[in-house]
Amino acid sequence: MAKFANQKTVICKKEPLSVKDTFLQINNNDWALAARSIKQFNTFKLYLYFARHQDGFSLGFSPEHAQEMLGMGKTSCNDAFNALIGLGYIREIRKNVYEFYTIPYEEEESAIADEEELTATAEIIDIKTKSALADKKILTGTAENKNSALADNDSQKTGGNDDLTATAEQNFAKEWGF
Repeated sequence: MAKFANQKTVICKKEPLSVKDTFLQINNNDWALAARSIKQFNTFKLYLYFARHQDGFSLGFSPEHAQEMLGMGKTSCNDAFNALIGLGYIREIRKNVYEFYTIPYEEEESAIADEEELTATAEIIDIKTKSALADKKILTGTAENKNSALADNDSQKTGGNDDLTATAEQNFAKEWGF
């Protein structure tokens, strides 16, 4: 057991469990994150209400049961449910069907799609830059003409892609040795 200043020792006493009894089992990091991010006590109680079930368990959620079990009113229960949605612990996957997460839900597929879109955009810019440089006959000119054409191309850049275009031009210049 770790020792900290002013530490008290607490021995936990619990009623014995039978096979039919249920119990709360949750990752320590998950409930600690929830305790820090969930500001309303009733919302945290509802979080624990859902977290008490094992992974993949399908629950016929009854707000009345939660209200009775947790000692909260109807409005408090509905507010807590909506707060868990807003915080990312619950998400609706189709009408009246929800998923509960012990840590806030993150759309991984969306992040992957965004990264793929950025990569594709950078590749398009790189291709357009190479095409523009070839159109200006950089590939067949002298080193002086090549540098002049690169400078001309720099002055013609527009829009929000200046940094990506400049990077693509630099990569192209390195690749072709000028």
